[in-house]
Amino acid sequence: MRTTVSISDELLLAAKRLARRRGQTLGDLVDAALRRELTQPETLAARPEVPVFAGKGGLRASVDPASGRPPGTPAPRRRGLDALR
Repeated sequence: MRTTVSISDELLLAAKRLARRRGQTLGDLVDAALRRELTQPETLAARPEVPVFAGKGGLRASVDPASGRPPGTPAPRRRGLDALR
């Protein structure tokens, strides 16, 4: 069967050289390469292990993340010149 495929010029030149060294036609080389690719079992990449942390952590609902104080707690009064800011 004849078909048209697009491959890079560099890859085509390398395939032609290899076919010539092996005494094959380019078609035979492509056929063998595709056959190898299609008969190999697919290897799935190993999934990365996700770390699981046990214990306490994160934000607590009883603390305002911006101030570190319980919600609704007034800010401490400033003294001196800092009070003017």
